[in-house]
Amino acid sequence: MPPTDENQTKQPRGVAFFGDEITAAGFRLAGVCVFSPDPADLSAEFAAQSEVSDLVILTSEYADLLPRGLIEDQRRAHKPLIAVVPDIRGTVAAPDMETSVRRVLGIEG
Repeated sequence: MPPTDENQTKQPRGVAFFGDEITAAGFRLAGVCVFSPDPADLSAEFAAQSEVSDLVILTSEYADLLPRGLIEDQRRAHKPLIAVVPDIRGTVAAPDMETSVRRVLGIEG
């Protein structure tokens, strides 16, 4: 659920989490500002939080809902850091980082 206080949306913060309510509960307990917007609002909220956060964490399910290339564009900008994690239900597989790193380094095999 998005914050109801408009100032909270624009206030700089360290970490923002985007994902389902169940996965978000653990991040909320750790003091992270969590968001579970409707798919129609996700891109706008992700862009807004990317402007004010040092780290944005998304479940793989929510990352799949964003327009293709948006996460990579943010990663190239180097601020904020973007992390994609599996959701607690395992509905969408998280990216295989080992394969990605091997491909970038040219050591696939």
